[in-house]
Amino acid sequence: MVRTTVYLPRNLVEMAKIEAVSRKTRLTRLVESGLKKELGIKPRKKGVSLGKYRLGQYKFKRADAYE
Repeated sequence: MVRTTVYLPRNLVEMAKIEAVSRKTRLTRLVESGLKKELGIKPRKKGVSLGKYRLGQYKFKRADAYE
């Protein structure tokens, strides 16, 4: 992440803050998603966490099965 300063009209920032609150997100995420959309950058898919499995008394991670 990089910190930067952007000058925007006050009313636009106020509207963006209200929108971020209504979406239960932060202003930074709202601006980031808007920039990505405008630049045509597709969002990355989130990885799937498989967690831990249990075999009897022994807990192991999926990666342990391939060692």
